[in-house]
Amino acid sequence: VSLKRLEIAFTSLQDMDDVAAMQFSEALPPNLEELVLGFVNTGLGDTGAKSLAEAMSGCTSLQRVRLDFQGTSVGNMGAAELSRSLASLPAVRHLKLGLAETLLTDVGVAGAAASLKSAV
Repeated sequence: VSLKRLEIAFTSLQDMDDVAAMQFSEALPPNLEELVLGFVNTGLGDTGAKSLAEAMSGCTSLQRVRLDFQGTSVGNMGAAELSRSLASLPAVRHLKLGLAETLLTDVGVAGAAASLKSAV
């Protein structure tokens, strides 16, 4: 039996930082169809977002993705990595990406939007 849906909220866990995200990312099951992760108000930054993006790129069966990074230190680089990864997943049909109250700038938003638009 392989796991098809994974939902975890790490809300307000300051120990969920880039190192913890890297370790968590390495354990993502490759056959997931739905992934819901909440990193709200955690210590996650660009490096952790990049690790997650790299791990997600191997989950080619993903159809639904909901990621919330509100209140983290994810910035332009992390958002770019996530957007490129999500855009490369052929089966994704439903996407919700929460980036409120992060370090993302207008330039990062434009880059992320361009990456995601290329997948449409």
